[in-house]
Amino acid sequence: MSTLLDVFKTMDYGPAPESPSAVNTWLDEHGRKFGLFINNQWVTPKGAKYYPSYNPADGELLAANLPKVSHPRRC
Repeated sequence: MSTLLDVFKTMDYGPAPESPSAVNTWLDEHGRKFGLFINNQWVTPKGAKYYPSYNPADGELLAANLPKVSHPRRC
């Protein structure tokens, strides 16, 4: 008899049935570039440097994001 752990180890990943179109539309509407979301608005700190965010499934560039900042109130 197989254990649950054995079953999980032998499972293959399949394609996701969801369409990415809603997510891509939202990203496009926001210019695929994000700062910090503070007080219900996107804020970009002075001198901010963005880093790329990729889709782990296919390596496609999704958006540019800011790294965590220690003092977001200094924007």
